[in-house]
Amino acid sequence: MVSKRVALLAGTAVLALAAACGGPAATSSGTVDEGAPVAGGRLTLSIANDPSAVDPLALVTPTDRQMAAAVYEPLVELNQDGQLVPALALSWDSPDAKTWTVRLRPAVKFSDGTPFNADAVIANFDRARASKTCSACLASLGVIAATTRTDDLTVQFDLKAPLASFPAYLNDTYSNMVSPAALAQYGNDIGKHPVGTGPFVMVRRDAQGFSFDRNPTYWDAGKPYLNGLDMRIIPDQQGAFAALQAGDVDVLTNTNDTLNSQAATDPRMRVIQVPGLGTNSISLNNSTAPFNDLRARQAVAMATDRDTLLRLSHPGATSERVDGPWPSGMPVTGAAESTQFPPYDVERAKQLVSEVGGISFTLETYNVGSFPQQAQALQSMWGQAGIKAEIQLADAVTVVADATAQRPQALLSTWSGRPDPDLNAYRYLHSNVGSPAVPNDPELDQLLDQGRTTVDPAARKEIYQKLVDRIGQVVPIVYFDGLKKSVIVNSDTVGGGTPPPDGNVRPAGLWNRSASGAR
Repeated sequence: MVSKRVALLAGTAVLALAAACGGPAATSSGTVDEGAPVAGGRLTLSIANDPSAVDPLALVTPTDRQMAAAVYEPLVELNQDGQLVPALALSWDSPDAKTWTVRLRPAVKFSDGTPFNADAVIANFDRARASKTCSACLASLGVIAATTRTDDLTVQFDLKAPLASFPAYLNDTYSNMVSPAALAQYGNDIGKHPVGTGPFVMVRRDAQGFSFDRNPTYWDAGKPYLNGLDMRIIPDQQGAFAALQAGDVDVLTNTNDTLNSQAATDPRMRVIQVPGLGTNSISLNNSTAPFNDLRARQAVAMATDRDTLLRLSHPGATSERVDGPWPSGMPVTGAAESTQFPPYDVERAKQLVSEVGGISFTLETYNVGSFPQQAQALQSMWGQAGIKAEIQLADAVTVVADATAQRPQALLSTWSGRPDPDLNAYRYLHSNVGSPAVPNDPELDQLLDQGRTTVDPAARKEIYQKLVDRIGQVVPIVYFDGLKKSVIVNSDTVGGGTPPPDGNVRPAGLWNRSASGAR
């Protein structure tokens, strides 16, 4: 029988890595003893933008997901070791990876008093499956054939085909549960009136940010530790860092290498960095010239000095080179290395360019952060092999829309990742999903199918090793950066700030180290 033990075992690679780093998180000053949690007080987090809707079906950016974590909870949670563990669901099991029985936590209520039960789960999943705008729903939930209420605290998910990664679906954004009563009252405006089972209740929303008060009926006894939580909108990261220095915020989320380096020299701050789930990569449009020719893809791969690119992308910071869609924080696989990825070889790249009669294309990427600099570095590297690349910069919304429409010839992009290797690979590499990077390779398809239907973690790891080797042979995507996740916290005030590999701080576990302990 497939059970939640499978999901728990999948995190052992991440657990080993955390142990090797000396504890729950590598920090600027080593592992810090935060002491025992203290009740009371408030903390302030900085967030980069104002989410248009705090609705599980509209969560796209890291800021969206960080916001949602204050009021919503998924059925299955990701812990700091990368393991899938119980949240609103106590267990999940299947005899065949096709029919999944999910047993729910009893005595849980939404913050408006509505009971959390099987009917609530089905209502949320029916809403997600019917959505025409939820990109995560459209990409994932077609696998579900039916959801059935077995009893008040049991839901059966019947899938169209076996899916070993299904427990990770119960952790995705659309699995954050919304009160059915609130959905009936607010409909599509639920994002302005979020009601979940989470540790806090939203009490203020304005142009400056959000305020949350402790949910007095929260099911996890003793949590949240804080009386309240504030989130302040500061779009400029350097401005957010200045606010942290001034004591106006306590937690800086979704940081970058430059800020981490600055914080490492300040005794008032602590950098918490953990292995991540996502990657940066260069997708090559296999459906059109020049990349419908394998030699062109190999030439680009051979002309890409990935180690130099990482040093430019993460100056003065540690980084992780990856050969496939899985960094070291990924359960089951860890950062699988390819034995087949084309080596850095400018002279051989030049020969391939000559063989195909020249290579020129447009590289699209985000006009934000270090992406323009990365694109310029790639343009220079490729130029040494006679490859001509024109850079096209765009905002994130445009980049996503262009990628969905398969417009870019080449795309330098980022993927935040999901806690199962299938969810990082299938949607980008299988021939039936219509991704621009898909090479329509039967061997790649076969391995992807095996990986998502095989339950045993050891067998899955072996399959995904073969998959990353095959990626190196057909080069649909040039992977290079295994993204680490980091936050910067006020050393004096913040306890419990270590995020799981998805990078989102869990508000229920935060405490104010300087609080009096009074409610």
